Amino acid sequence: MDCVEIFIQALKGICDSFHGFLYIPVLITECVKGFLGFESKRKREDSTILDSLKRTLIYNGIFTVLIVPVIYILFPVCYYILSMTNHENFILSITSVFYCIGIIFRIFPVQIYRLGHFYLFQDIAEDVHKLKNGKPQGWESVQVRFADMAFNFVVQFFYGTQLLTISLLPTIWSICFPNTKLHFVPDEWFLQLIILILTSIWYSLCLFEYKWYYFTWNLHRRLGYIEKNWPYFIGFSFFYAVVTTYSDSYCVNALIAGYLFPFYLISTYHSEPEEDVRICSIPFFQPAVMITNFLIKRISMGTTSNNHISTPTLKK
Repeated sequence: MDCVEIFIQALKGICDSFHGFLYIPVLITECVKGFLGFESKRKREDSTILDSLKRTLIYNGIFTVLIVPVIYILFPVCYYILSMTNHENFILSITSVFYCIGIIFRIFPVQIYRLGHFYLFQDIAEDVHKLKNGKPQGWESVQVRFADMAFNFVVQFFYGTQLLTISLLPTIWSICFPNTKLHFVPDEWFLQLIILILTSIWYSLCLFEYKWYYFTWNLHRRLGYIEKNWPYFIGFSFFYAVVTTYSDSYCVNALIAGYLFPFYLISTYHSEPEEDVRICSIPFFQPAVMITNFLIKRISMGTTSNNHISTPTLKK
């Protein structure tokens, strides 16, 4: 494995990830001109992209204004009022709910925003795709498209669970075996670096799948392409992973992820990973794919015995 080649590809991914942020000064200029009453003069092909970006940022701002007071004012006030009562079981239930919400935000900060802003991000991807590659290609059928989306959702869910398990491994071990030391776990800084690398790979899949969706790439091809060119995709999303996991507040991480996502999404259309790289492939998604295939086979066996209908598995 060529370490120089790995470094070059990672550096290329970092550089390509900043292309979308070139729209920020353009957006600021447009907003200032609109505020001062000057007529906007912009290229027709960039017009729809800028409009989609502004619409996404406005919705993000509205979401921030609504969610931040709830998280930082309403929830603490309600918890304080409930703590003054004697209903300990109810308080424990509320605390458990808040804890589960925190875990969800910790695992899926980007996925939560993608779910809430699916059509907004889809509009940006479609506008950029039309500008760069013309009219998007169509899938073979609706069934194939939805099957691929379902597989994608399940694989990403198990990948997120896998990532959370790795991050909580020292805590889980200390709870299960309080008097023993987990010798095979690396130092904390190294463990955090591994988590950042795995998160970067995951975020690259989330970002590039909009582009590859319009190229009608199935999930098997998307995962294989990332695993083959992993240095580039780690570099592409590394800073995104850092800024969305830096804060101790999972809500703040999700808000940051939402504001940066559309600019990284545009950057994917300016990316050019090297096709012929002399780097071995790393199966980052293999555990998640194996679990998904196992569940699909179990469901298929039950469905076949009842209705004589088989369910396809995800080849990896």
